[in-house]
Amino acid sequence: MNYIGSKYSLIVFLETSIDKTLKLYNESRQPSEMVFADLFAGTGVVSGSFKKQGYSIIANDIQYYSYVITKHMIENN
Repeated sequence: MNYIGSKYSLIVFLETSIDKTLKLYNESRQPSEMVFADLFAGTGVVSGSFKKQGYSIIANDIQYYSYVITKHMIENN
């Protein structure tokens, strides 16, 4: 979904930053053992990306459309 506030262009940066942070703290758990919290879910593109990596997802947004889109992306992929 093309959206002005979309974080699509930030996905690589977010993935790289989170990976570096986990390594810095010697975190050895696999993504399937961790939860990713997307506190400003918007179109759900970031949640979807981390879901594909195996993370459990908690997504939140004040907008109802975000709930509908993100729920579909997370539960059906």
